[in-house]
Amino acid sequence: MATSPYQYYNEILSNWPTAIAPQSQWFVSIDFDKVGVVKNGFNNINNYDNESKSGNISSNYWNLPNSTTENLISVINQRGTESLIGCVFVRDITIPSDGVDINNKGLDYGGYQAPTTANTRNKQKKLSMTFNETNSSFIDFIIRPWIVNVGYFGLIARDKGDRKVKATSIDVVYLARTGPNSPSIPRKIFTFFGVVPTSVNAINSQYQSEGLQYSTVEFSYDYYVVRDPTQ
Repeated sequence: MATSPYQYYNEILSNWPTAIAPQSQWFVSIDFDKVGVVKNGFNNINNYDNESKSGNISSNYWNLPNSTTENLISVINQRGTESLIGCVFVRDITIPSDGVDINNKGLDYGGYQAPTTANTRNKQKKLSMTFNETNSSFIDFIIRPWIVNVGYFGLIARDKGDRKVKATSIDVVYLARTGPNSPSIPRKIFTFFGVVPTSVNAINSQYQSEGLQYSTVEFSYDYYVVRDPTQ
């Protein structure tokens, strides 16, 4: 039992629910298992995006070998090994805000205010992730053609098939330290369901000193949940 404010504060920091959470320990896992347009190597782009005005297929096409796509969405690059590092290309992530529109409606007179009422839940914000550019570009070999396919096929409900554009889920897993020589463990998980990319930043290339290249991608989703993995 604590006998001083310092001991009490140390006890608070030592308890799992009230220990200070680290900001930088998190990872993202994208479920590509049922995203038909990605799994088929975006072959549909060459069928639809390259038709000339005369209706003939042009000789110019998206050159996305299946081996490249398979490597970028492989388990080792998206979920890691036994230690589960998640998508290796993610640099940062912004969890969307949420809220309800509040107003004052009803009779007001003199110094009295109308009662507070809840109107509607705020419109859904986008999930935003920034990806690092690598030699085999996850941004331009996966995200960019994925967005093109979303444009062609829309968000019609499909359980499976080559035209399914939605990822079943994206998990954003936040970790906590457990002690010296002990691995970090999940402390909370945001899971977004029915996810598709909707936009990617323009590319700005310059002759300048070298630095990391990255692009921000916005995702739309059907709904999300927050889970406590300790329960």
